[in-house]
Amino acid sequence: MRMRRGFTLLEMLTVVGIILFLIAVMVGVFIRTTQNSRIKAGHALIQKIGIGLARYQADFRCLPPDSGFGLPTTGGVSGAKVFYDAATLWRFLGSEVTADGATYGPYVKFTDYELQSITDGYGKKSFQIIDPWRNPIGYIGAPERVIHNRGGFDVFSCGPDGKTAVNDGIDNDGDGAADGKANQAYDGIAQSGGIADTALELGEAALNGCMTESRKNKKAGEVLDDINNWDPQY
Repeated sequence: MRMRRGFTLLEMLTVVGIILFLIAVMVGVFIRTTQNSRIKAGHALIQKIGIGLARYQADFRCLPPDSGFGLPTTGGVSGAKVFYDAATLWRFLGSEVTADGATYGPYVKFTDYELQSITDGYGKKSFQIIDPWRNPIGYIGAPERVIHNRGGFDVFSCGPDGKTAVNDGIDNDGDGAADGKANQAYDGIAQSGGIADTALELGEAALNGCMTESRKNKKAGEVLDDINNWDPQY
């Protein structure tokens, strides 16, 4: 009777290597597919917010307060004065708005995954809108601070890396300091003796959402993955 020959160590290692290679390929495909799906979802969210803001503007002839991207969610409100409101997109687009005895909205239906619970500037529980990577969506609607869509509004996401001009560790504005000059456009003070809280006081925050190909900054290490509503490539 002939003895059946078993697998050699080399053959077993070869099979294991092939299996590990296939697993690695499948994991890579899954990661890329998931990332692409999130990017598409980010674009869709930006577009959805844009449509909601346009509808709000048509009804009220104005836009909601800025979201104060990068600033504390508990700040922005001083008495009756609202400098910014971290919950502004949820408060004015995702909820009903009552004015002059009439009820408007909601203008946007946000999913639970797009909402993050926060304590707002009024000291109450609210929600801020977040992108598919769980980072806040940035929004500027005040005419004196809008930089890109003049006469409209700027909306952006940090994209997959979760970083934009104010937190990427790069001197994007050329002032000699990475993430330099703090955002002073929401404090009610005219820093240079002119008009208070204009785009000139945004500091490096003026470049938030600009880390995309058509506004490429060639500083080492910069990732061009922000999503916004003004860059034609995005």
